[in-house]
Amino acid sequence: MRQKFYRIQAPPGIVDFDKPETWASAWPSWNNDQKLYAVQRYLVTRIINLTKDHWNVMYEISNEPRQADPLNRPHQSEDWLFEVASWMDGLLWDANFNRRKRLVMLNSCGGASEPAS
Repeated sequence: MRQKFYRIQAPPGIVDFDKPETWASAWPSWNNDQKLYAVQRYLVTRIINLTKDHWNVMYEISNEPRQADPLNRPHQSEDWLFEVASWMDGLLWDANFNRRKRLVMLNSCGGASEPAS
């Protein structure tokens, strides 16, 4: 059975997520979770590095995330969203001005549709 979500498992060692051509020797030893992590982190890094200087860019991490296995792993997709948000936070930090270049917002679908009490 194919998993809908994977575990958050970074590849071992020092990995340059901006240069996938450097992964060739390590790639065969990585499991599927590590490969997926590396590819997704590369894509997030590449997209943000190409777009972060443009004022009219907005980033949406996920649209209506779902859980793969809500009984056994209820926070699996939420954990992944927080991981991606942390990558974005680091990539969007502007050390020259000591601030973030963009707002990173995460709506993990928990309370948006619930009525206020």
